[in-house]
Amino acid sequence: MASTNPTAESPMSEQVLNWIPPPMDMIAINCDGSWDISRLGGKGVVIRNHLGLFMGGLATPVRATSVEVVEALAILAGVNLAVDMNLKAVQVQSDSQSIISDLNSMATCNNWRTNLIVEEIKWKSRFFDRVHWRWIP
Repeated sequence: MASTNPTAESPMSEQVLNWIPPPMDMIAINCDGSWDISRLGGKGVVIRNHLGLFMGGLATPVRATSVEVVEALAILAGVNLAVDMNLKAVQVQSDSQSIISDLNSMATCNNWRTNLIVEEIKWKSRFFDRVHWRWIP
């Protein structure tokens, strides 16, 4: 029996997603990770300018012990790609509030699972003239 409710068949059709552009003089690096209890996941990166024009990206599978590790690895992949592209002013955007908070902090990351990854991200960010870490819920 067919449904008369159009959203029952395609629940995403009603959902509106808004992209938040970076300042005009910066490039946005959107990073995200996915993970499940089987320790399988994926990381993805999309790099766009302030107009939303695609500049680069990647998506790769990953094995990890937690969702926080996958989110941190996605940000590291985004930073590595931006460094390879010789970008100088970037806004790294992620929905991982804990990792973005660690990157914005001068203190050492307290999460033993992500500490080394966060420290590597901070070290690599020295290749940028400017970097903003932004949490996007």
